[in-house]
Amino acid sequence: MVVIFTELMDEDTLVRRLVEACYMIASVLFIFSLSGLKKPESSRQGVFYGVCGMTLAIVSTFFLREFHSEYVRMFVATIPGAIIGITLAVIIDMLQVPQMVASLHSFVGLAATFVGFSNYFLHINSEPSVLRDIETFVGVYIGIITFAGSVIAAMKLAEIGGGDFGEFVFKMGPFRHVVNGTLFGLTLIAGIIFCIDDTWAMGLYINVVLGIILGCLMVFAVGGADMPVIISMLNSLSGWATVASGFLLNNNVLIVTGSVVGSSGAILSYIMCTSMNRSFLQVLLTRFTAVTLAVAPPTVATNEVNSQQVYEILKQAKDIIIVPGYGMAAGKGQKQVGQLAKLLRKQGKKVRFCLHPVAGRMPGHMNILLSEAKVPINMMFELSNINKDFENADVAFVVGCNDTVNPAAYEEGSAIFGMAVCDVWKAKHVFVMKRKRGGVGFAGIDNAMFDYENTGMYLGSLNQRLSELLALMESQYNPEEVKLAVDAPTEQVVTSTEAVISSEELKKFKSYKTIGVPKEIADDECRVALIPKTITKLRKLGFAVNVESGAGEKAGIIDNDFERAGAEIVDTKTAWSSEIVIKIREPLHDKANNKPEADYIEDSKVLVCGIDPAIHKTQMEELKLHDNLTVWSMRCVPRITRAQKLDTLSSMGKLDGYRAIIEAFKYYRGFAGPQFTAAGKIDPAKVFVIGCGVIGLASIGTAAGLGAKVQAFDARAKGRSDGESIGAEIVIDEDLKADEGAGVGGYAKEMGADYYDKQRAFFKRVLKDCDIVVSTARVPGKSELILINEETVRSMKRGSVIMDVSGMNCSLTKKGQVYVDKESQVTISGITSFVGEMPGQA
Repeated sequence: MVVIFTELMDEDTLVRRLVEACYMIASVLFIFSLSGLKKPESSRQGVFYGVCGMTLAIVSTFFLREFHSEYVRMFVATIPGAIIGITLAVIIDMLQVPQMVASLHSFVGLAATFVGFSNYFLHINSEPSVLRDIETFVGVYIGIITFAGSVIAAMKLAEIGGGDFGEFVFKMGPFRHVVNGTLFGLTLIAGIIFCIDDTWAMGLYINVVLGIILGCLMVFAVGGADMPVIISMLNSLSGWATVASGFLLNNNVLIVTGSVVGSSGAILSYIMCTSMNRSFLQVLLTRFTAVTLAVAPPTVATNEVNSQQVYEILKQAKDIIIVPGYGMAAGKGQKQVGQLAKLLRKQGKKVRFCLHPVAGRMPGHMNILLSEAKVPINMMFELSNINKDFENADVAFVVGCNDTVNPAAYEEGSAIFGMAVCDVWKAKHVFVMKRKRGGVGFAGIDNAMFDYENTGMYLGSLNQRLSELLALMESQYNPEEVKLAVDAPTEQVVTSTEAVISSEELKKFKSYKTIGVPKEIADDECRVALIPKTITKLRKLGFAVNVESGAGEKAGIIDNDFERAGAEIVDTKTAWSSEIVIKIREPLHDKANNKPEADYIEDSKVLVCGIDPAIHKTQMEELKLHDNLTVWSMRCVPRITRAQKLDTLSSMGKLDGYRAIIEAFKYYRGFAGPQFTAAGKIDPAKVFVIGCGVIGLASIGTAAGLGAKVQAFDARAKGRSDGESIGAEIVIDEDLKADEGAGVGGYAKEMGADYYDKQRAFFKRVLKDCDIVVSTARVPGKSELILINEETVRSMKRGSVIMDVSGMNCSLTKKGQVYVDKESQVTISGITSFVGEMPGQA
């Protein structure tokens, strides 16, 4: 094909056409890049397209004939430039991104200026061309204004000098506009003369000088509140400077790319101006009108709150909206704010971020900072999409904002009247994080919302206050669900050599009640109801403790350990005759004595155990035979804040979920995470978790920690949110979302037969590609819930594993057994409790 082309055109023309084709492909990639960057979830893909486009454009340029003898110069220019760019990307702090962006805009303007001069001197002896002269003059003018304005913008953002001069320029008032108009008029005259006689090179130098002065004066006078618009405007100007360079060089890729950047920057500037109820000319020519206040803003807040008060409100809140501002960036608190949001979300609260278009110092400044803090994209919302939700929010948490949360925007005559603001004051409670109560925003007006009745001023150092709040939340409100991502503290088993409490100390504590701890008789139960450390605490509280001999042997605790902790070792009858009897499981049938354990307990006693009234009906009937017997079911403890330390079901569920994954990989006999070998890459195991309750969440966290690819399903919206928050990919059909599966207390509720039919069809479709399935779905009071039928099992991959932790989700499950289905070669586990294998932690 190359031979055919070379017969039609010379080699140089062919290469140039191929390079032009590469330029067009690069232009398309740049457009794809911009399209990807408009959404956070596709931003990485957008950056990738941009890198590919720029690489293609640079590499293809090397093949042009003009560069064949200039490789050394090209490398001298590109290699240091690449090193500088990579270094900046690595060392620049997120807080410095706005000034870095402004600095990079200045390079574009400077490059356009150099291109204009190069083109002029390259054609100085050529045939005169008015069009070429206009392109050159305009290109240099746009480039130099972009350069000068960007340098001043970067200096202002970095707070490097010029503040007094900027105030002087602004206070020139109307005279400043006269100066700017004169500079533009002189530039226009110089341009006309240059186009008439392009040998007058002095015209270009005058153009540069006047452009620098005009660019500096325009940006110097801009107020801090308008800097995001200026950054966007300079971005647009850099695009048009690129277009000018493209026309001068007859380069299509520069023309297309510059047009895309220039137009998108202009549109963004317009959007931000609209959100502030200001025109573009107002931004360039005026600032927000600072109002002279009749009464200075108070310097002491009468409604100041401390960390404990904030914590108490957040603990009760269900819907929380966080509003970040420049104060968060200045205080470098984005990581702590992100940590706070994720901790609140893991506690089952609805947490979202409201992002104002002009919050910060550049467009998207808050998005960048929160992304650095690894805040999930689905927690970030634009102002227009979330502002109406403040009315129903329990807490609006404002971090370093002033003008963007000022209700004065709704008052005619106010300096910010008509500006779009976050309606935070409509929330039930508002907390405002600021260093001090005094001071005003960029608009120069006080914020009356700071004194509203529902507002609490959370003043002080941002990092210090957030550290205090996080410490409170992690120490005082950390239920088992939150401990999925961290190691829960474990009770230390007391060995026989550790003296827990001396006999002398023991005499100091009088006993008012007796607690009995019988031995667990279930074959698969290794736990004991009380450990030595807990017994010591109970003894100090006035309880005598009777422990049946051998109760702790399976857990690795000998009788002597209990005695040293202050307990008395007794026989079975004595343990059961105690005033309060505590055991792990429900009362079972004692095979050794051929009688139910319920017969051991006496009337008018208290039994604390893991009985479930809806399931253990036989045991309930046996216990009813006793008069005045009080039975506490640890399975029925409500999941509320006050009862969280009694929620043994959740704490044991965490162990079940963890162990289910460990056992599953023993049967799976494959790698959990991805592996790279000499023979090639091994993909990670695919784990599917059914039910995102405590057990399911623990399974997700464990599997993800091992490197597996984790997907999950839950009929409840909250369950899906919890599963997604710790790394699972939620898989669910839309028609299964339509019916909310949450019932009383957050548990799954019983659904209709049609819904379960849809679920079974759904699981048949998605489980056939899975390596491990952990099924934890339960409905209170329901003894059977088949979600994986025989047909689904037979469609699964050979060697895959089903861990039916619920014991009721798979039709082929054999409770308490693990076996391999001969027809499908799928391993099915019917073990419903693994905590007995981890007595030390349980």
